[in-house]
Amino acid sequence: MSELTRIDFEGNVYYYYNNLFLDENFVQLDQNTQKKVADYFFGKVDYKTMSPNDLKLFLIKIKNSESYTLAITVAEFLLDNYGALTDISSTTLSILCSSYRLLKLPNKAIEQVNKYFEKYPMLNKSKNSALYTSLAAAYCDIKEYNLAKQYANKAYMINKSSESVSGELNALYARLKSEAGDLF
Repeated sequence: MSELTRIDFEGNVYYYYNNLFLDENFVQLDQNTQKKVADYFFGKVDYKTMSPNDLKLFLIKIKNSESYTLAITVAEFLLDNYGALTDISSTTLSILCSSYRLLKLPNKAIEQVNKYFEKYPMLNKSKNSALYTSLAAAYCDIKEYNLAKQYANKAYMINKSSESVSGELNALYARLKSEAGDLF
C-alpha cells in the first residue's frame, strides 16, 4: 500500500500517492506542474545512501514522473557505482538513454550508452530489449538508420524469444520504414 505524502511547494500543498502527484483537492497535476513538483520532491531525497535495488526503484519513479534531468543524474550515479550489477545496470542504462532522448539529446544518449558499454562490456549482451529499442530510436533520431536497424533487430530477437514484441519496437520499425524505407 502506498503512503500519502504531503508536499509544500511554492506556497501550495500537493500530495504524492501511488506514484501520482496530486493537488490539494487530490486531482492529478497537469504535466508542467507535475514536473516542477516531482523535481522538487525527488530532488530532496538523499539517493546516494540507498541500496542499489532501492536506488533502481527510485530511478524508475523519477523517470515515470517525467523528471528526466534528475533521472539522468541518478542513473549516472547508479551506473558509476553499481554498473557491474547487470540486473540493475541494464534497466538503468535503458532509463538513461530514454531520458536523454526525451530531452531531445539523442547524441548524448548514444554517447553515454557507448561509454557504459565500454566500461561494462556485459551490458552490450543484455537481454533488455527496451535498452536496444531506445538506442535504436536514438540512432534513428540522428538519421543513422543502419545502426538503428541493427539495434532494433537486436531488440526484436530478445522480444521474439519471449514471444512478444513491444509496441515501442513496432513503432520504431514503422518509423524506420517511413524515414528510410529505401534502405530496407
